[in-house]
Amino acid sequence: MSRTSTDFDRRSASDRRFRRALALTVAILVAVCGTFAVLDYLQGPKLSSSQVDATKAVEQPGQQLRLFADQNLARVSKSQVTVSPKAGFTVSTAGQAIAVQFDQRLDYATNYSVTVRGVTSAYQQ
Repeated sequence: MSRTSTDFDRRSASDRRFRRALALTVAILVAVCGTFAVLDYLQGPKLSSSQVDATKAVEQPGQQLRLFADQNLARVSKSQVTVSPKAGFTVSTAGQAIAVQFDQRLDYATNYSVTVRGVTSAYQQ
């Protein structure tokens, strides 16, 4: 049995519809992925974890609270950091980490709150 021209026309029409649908699907997926990548880039740094040795912080002066972000950070100044209740401290920034070093021993059985405002990425504002 040989193929007729109508068989080829049907096949080529269905091939064109499939290719169009595939191209449209791929284009939509690329656009969605691109949108999420741009939003992630523009969102700015987020806190990913922190470290502090609470036992040493109440026993010895000079202990550090380290805050880790999900991207490299611009320099953080002391004016951007608030410790409550008040405690003397210094601040340093390196890569993805902010180190808050306490000048004195912290008070035992006291909850401290450390707030850092206006943190930006090293690569964008």
